[in-house]
Amino acid sequence: MSQVKTKDFLNSIIRILKEDRFRSKENKPVNFTEYAILTDYNRKYKGDEDSVVTPILLKILDLLGYKSGVNLIQQGTKGGDKPDFRTFRNNLFLLDAKSTGIEIKPISSNTTETSYNQISRYLRSFEGYKYGILYNLVSIEFYLRDYDINGNFVIKHLPKKINFINLYNQFHQDDFSGEDYENFLWFIENFKYHEIDRSQFTEEIKTRQKEDLIKPDKDLLKATIYNTLSAINVDIKNQVERITKDSYDWEQLHSELQKISFEFKIRNEEDQESILLEEFVKQASYVLLIKLILIRILEDNNLIPIHLYNGGFKLKTEPPFSLTLKRILRESNIDASDIIPSFFEESVYNFVIENEDTFIEILFELSKINFSEIDFDLIGDLYEHYLNYEERKEKGQYYTPHYIVEFILNRVGFSFKDLSKIENKTLLDPACGSGGFLVEAAKRIRMASLNTEGQAKIHIANNLFGTELTAFAHFLCEINLIVQILPLIKNLEKEAQKKIHTLNVYRKDSLLQIYNHQEINGETATPIDLSVTASPKEKKFISLINKNDFDFVVGNPPYVGESGHKDIFKPLQTHKYWKNFYQGKSDYLYYFIILGLSKLKEGGRFSFITTQYWLTADGASQLRKYILNNAKIIEIIDFKGIKLFPEAKGQENIVFVLEKCSEENERKNNKIKIIQFQKDWILDPTETLTTKKTVIKNFDRWQSLLLNKEQFDLFANPDRSSFLLGNFKREEIADVYYSVNLQGELDENAWYIYKKEKDSIQIHGNIVELQQFCNVNQGVVPGPVDTRKMINKLKSSKIKEYKITDNEGVFVLSKEEVEHKSIEKELLYTFYKNSDIKKAFLNFSSNNFLIYTPKIDKISNFPKFKNHIEKYTDYLETRREVEQGKIRWFDLWWAREKSLFESEKIMISYRTNTNSFAYTNHPFYSATDTYYINKKDKTEESLKYIFGVLISDHVLNWLKSGNCKMKGNSFELFTTSVSKIPIPKIDFSNIREKEIHDFLAGDYRTLKDTTQFKHNKTSNTFIKEKGLVDYIIEWTGELYSYKNLGFEFDIDNKNIKNLKYDYQIIANSLSKEIEIQTAERVTIFDNHINDLDSIKNSYIYFGEVPKNFLIKDVLEIAGEGYSLIEPENRLKKHGFNHNIQLKLKNKKIISLEIRGTNLAKFLFDEMQNQLKVRKEISWDDFKKIILPNKEIAKKISDISNSIQIKLIQLDNNSFNSVDKIINNLDILEVKNKNNLNFAYYVLNSLVKELYSDN
Repeated sequence: MSQVKTKDFLNSIIRILKEDRFRSKENKPVNFTEYAILTDYNRKYKGDEDSVVTPILLKILDLLGYKSGVNLIQQGTKGGDKPDFRTFRNNLFLLDAKSTGIEIKPISSNTTETSYNQISRYLRSFEGYKYGILYNLVSIEFYLRDYDINGNFVIKHLPKKINFINLYNQFHQDDFSGEDYENFLWFIENFKYHEIDRSQFTEEIKTRQKEDLIKPDKDLLKATIYNTLSAINVDIKNQVERITKDSYDWEQLHSELQKISFEFKIRNEEDQESILLEEFVKQASYVLLIKLILIRILEDNNLIPIHLYNGGFKLKTEPPFSLTLKRILRESNIDASDIIPSFFEESVYNFVIENEDTFIEILFELSKINFSEIDFDLIGDLYEHYLNYEERKEKGQYYTPHYIVEFILNRVGFSFKDLSKIENKTLLDPACGSGGFLVEAAKRIRMASLNTEGQAKIHIANNLFGTELTAFAHFLCEINLIVQILPLIKNLEKEAQKKIHTLNVYRKDSLLQIYNHQEINGETATPIDLSVTASPKEKKFISLINKNDFDFVVGNPPYVGESGHKDIFKPLQTHKYWKNFYQGKSDYLYYFIILGLSKLKEGGRFSFITTQYWLTADGASQLRKYILNNAKIIEIIDFKGIKLFPEAKGQENIVFVLEKCSEENERKNNKIKIIQFQKDWILDPTETLTTKKTVIKNFDRWQSLLLNKEQFDLFANPDRSSFLLGNFKREEIADVYYSVNLQGELDENAWYIYKKEKDSIQIHGNIVELQQFCNVNQGVVPGPVDTRKMINKLKSSKIKEYKITDNEGVFVLSKEEVEHKSIEKELLYTFYKNSDIKKAFLNFSSNNFLIYTPKIDKISNFPKFKNHIEKYTDYLETRREVEQGKIRWFDLWWAREKSLFESEKIMISYRTNTNSFAYTNHPFYSATDTYYINKKDKTEESLKYIFGVLISDHVLNWLKSGNCKMKGNSFELFTTSVSKIPIPKIDFSNIREKEIHDFLAGDYRTLKDTTQFKHNKTSNTFIKEKGLVDYIIEWTGELYSYKNLGFEFDIDNKNIKNLKYDYQIIANSLSKEIEIQTAERVTIFDNHINDLDSIKNSYIYFGEVPKNFLIKDVLEIAGEGYSLIEPENRLKKHGFNHNIQLKLKNKKIISLEIRGTNLAKFLFDEMQNQLKVRKEISWDDFKKIILPNKEIAKKISDISNSIQIKLIQLDNNSFNSVDKIINNLDILEVKNKNNLNFAYYVLNSLVKELYSDN
């Protein structure tokens, strides 16, 4: 590099070091040299590796030509004993960043971890890299991987240190000399990225030595291999396009496409073939790449001769052989088939790379890697990469994180530390995917077997079982297990022992083929018809069908709900085995749990990771019944919303462990261990420095705990009184206890077992379940609401013809859609969301409308609706109830009886943070995420009384004590949990109880009665005398109306500590009744400077500013009462005595001149408030600012007082008057208090009395 270019390069680095990023402990900006000499204590961040050092380093690397993800691997998370950066196109260096205060000189220590120890270890571990580099902002140190004269591996420290403080100072002195500058020149010359020319690839492959190869890890292989897939894809696509449709190859391909079509549930439409071909090409690309990787693994394990790099490649490509690349690959396949016969047989997926440039580039990338030891789930990573997000969501397949795989195997006792516990023990994963659980189990068998490679190979081949429905995942799983076996067989002496025959991994439908046949009519064996030509593998499969004595069953089954996937569940409904367990609203995972448990031997252990919904879901009662009859529930580990699968929505995952048990008493007396992790602690972003000066978070500590079986056993022991993880107590990390419910106390109904003690309210005597008073039903099931879930099931021709989008209404339309489509009004009903339901309040402001189809006799009578709905027939006609003739193709899926929505009811959202029940007699139409509580005809108690009980603290505490499902901090309510809420039944012959009932509910009718009953608009009831709940409803409604006006306060907790208001929102809300004035009417610009009339009628002057200005910041206010120095305003003589300093987007500072002290302060505060919620203020925003108004100010004052009265906390005088009201039941006293806290206190006191009396 020339001297000029070197100086330019240095200049670029100096500019980076001059950026505004350095801060002292007091958060004051300092320059680079000042920051570099500060002690750790005096910097803003003591450990500044992530906040300061790494961002600067990334910019320097970018100048050198290295970009993260392109030719540089950046370690995504700390830990794992890996360097922060590695090159992967030229394999030149690995680099570790350190905090500014960390010493990086070559100091070795046997007792403490030094930077030198660390970089030395990296160079030893990550074979193939030439240099190791340490950088700590102040300097760079270089280390060389080398060998001494005896051939021993050594790490040499190079005398090429660069001190950036010296360089920084020399640059500013224009001094380009000295040791640091010379070393800087060497650094640039040796480390600037140079792309290897394609013409050199072949020679590089030929001369590659095994000792120069890089030992891979996940990050390296992702970076290296995934870059090759697109090129392979293009090559195979070109080959597929040349296949003629009258050929044998096309017949074979067509047969495979049919299988893919069934697997992916692709509808029969005009572009089906192109979709299937695209998927086939994608799978074939992976297959080809994996076979190349497998050959390389065999080569590096010395199991076959080297073909694809080094001397073998050189020998075959040069005279006298001069073989083509295709021929070389063919010979590699032949050799590989001697070890693994099944994987190189003829197949429709057998392709070669025809483009030689592409082939050479792929061989070049693979030839850099040492595949002799793959100690991670390489194939599983490939499968995760293969499955895109939509496919995972549709299939319910989410790749299980490896630490969860290890954790589950630990929990069932499949541990490598005790050979006796896993030797000759059988393990099944009935939904094995790419084999994550089987691979880890194989690794544990290898580790436990140590010097008995032959036995380990037999254990893996004979004792690990997996089934997988999809062909591609099944292929990957077998390859994955073979990869684990290869390191074992390379040490075997006999060639025959090295051959890998069939493994116990099958491409089968687990549910329909390996279910426990013995549970049907006492069958002891399954007669299977096999042709004479059946393969050994097919014959071997019979043993799996009849094997119901597994020691372990583990896995992560597919999560697929029946809604939207009816076709998948149809075979179960009539199947001779599964019809005994099928029920509506189920999930596919339920049947996998039954399957796994049925395949266990007595005392066998089972563990899955699933969602927690089956514990309480109405559609899982058959599953719960089966578990109770066949197993002990050992433990349930609840991850409390921690996202274990980044792509999955709404995760509430659990790992649970069951033990097969036929002894009824043992099952009934079993104590269930519960472990509920504390999400806030685990996800706390706080970083701390370890003694090794590495950054760690609680999440890292938590993962380590999960992976340490012995430590976790101690942690998870409820009988152990104390446990410390570092400085953290167990209760900070998780809640560990035995459920108050013994297993024998459970039945097939929902399991609310997250309880440490018995409920304070028990069902007994006159305390009965809500379902005795009321029916509890979900809202309407539109099926679908809009096109989001159905658009991929519509024909593309229809989508194009009608211009269907993925967010248009189907049965629920917006106001704009209704007006545009002119849907017949008699079909439309206002449709509400679950968010419209609050405690004691319903928001009736909605712009959505439900098309209620039961009103339709003939669709031809409603032409507008017919025209709207016809374009969705592709999907609507496939709904189960339509096919069964239960509903018409244009009907709502489940419309429900109209009386449900129109009659008196209590509403509750299925998810809520509190007991947010709301009462109304108004029509209220909503979806299945809401529940309707309607009084039964024979119920004597009024619905308002029941509502009063439901909003009491007693019901809230009952819900909190584990009687409903929790999602994070929210209740997730189902029909069952709501129906079981305990309600005091009134003994109307008991005068006191009747009086309490009437005091709470009042005297009312739902229909118009005599003139004594006045109509109440809020509840739409006719009231003779208001009850306590009427005032609660009325006052709550008033408070929500104030919130809608623009007031902010905590209505849920009924306090006014943080009462605020948004003046602009309030003023806009009141603009119809109060005349307002906006800033536009009193603002002038420079073009009015000589117009005295304009100045006279104005209060704000912007000066020389165009109207397209953008305000980015409000800096300060000056003028009378704000500054000792009065501003020099141009319009000061006209009374503009104040100004506000504004910073514009173009970084210009301007002064806004203002007339009037109060207006100046108002505008200053208003603009600051607006900039908190938006990035900038334009003229269009500024001109709409509503200026101070006395009437508005009075209104705000009056409302604020009203809010304070209704929400003020109770004092001693209030408590004293409660006893009087409770004794006398004087409703006027409550009315006069006009306080919501008081009303709830009275309510809770009376409800407590009813619960206590019963």
